Amino acid sequence: MEPLAEMEQGRKRLTFSQDFMPKN
Repeated sequence: MEPLAEMEQGRKRLTFSQDFMPKN
């Protein structure tokens, strides 16, 4: 469990959430 990998996954999830439901 690397913090970097977790951070990357979190960022990818955030991007997916933004693409699916943009807050803009």
